[in-house]
Amino acid sequence: MKKLLGIVVLGLLLSSCATTDSIVSSGKIKKNISKSELSDAFITSYPGDDPLIPGSGSEFFSESNSEIIWGSSKNKFYVFKNVSEPVSCGIILCKNGNGTLESWHNSLNDARASLPKKLIKETQNSTSTTSSSTSSSSSSTSSNTYNETKYLICYGEMTKAHKKRGFHQSNRSASIKVKETVCKAYAKGDIYSYEGKGG
Repeated sequence: MKKLLGIVVLGLLLSSCATTDSIVSSGKIKKNISKSELSDAFITSYPGDDPLIPGSGSEFFSESNSEIIWGSSKNKFYVFKNVSEPVSCGIILCKNGNGTLESWHNSLNDARASLPKKLIKETQNSTSTTSSSTSSSSSSTSSNTYNETKYLICYGEMTKAHKKRGFHQSNRSASIKVKETVCKAYAKGDIYSYEGKGG
């Protein structure tokens, strides 16, 4: 009898877990909420959907004070603006940091594409000054787009590598400066590798 009761309780608990889509459609997730409010919306969700628990992912973009966070299931990607303190997770708990929710997306690429275009302009300006007079405008335009992609991929992979070895948590400002410098050089083609590449 106890075993049967345990199975029934477990079944009820699992069936009462809300999916990401049901949480979004319920209106609990909306623009301009804080990370704490987003965390509260996921109290009854599957753990893999919660973007603010250990095992989830994040990318911080200091140039635009933006951050993308997601749960381990990668169902949705949440873009936060006005972030000066990004998410920082330990083994058991996460510090949510600050910022307000700007948008949410079904893929990381869509979330990155929604970021402010300040980063793109900066990349275009640096490419324009270094391109030779013999470069055609079409090749310059295509290299600008490619450079932005290379920068974002480099930044994300270096962030993961820095988190893995504890540098991201122990000295965040130095970690950000290293990532910005290295990834800009990589996006320009000055260097061909960086910490965490392909990871």
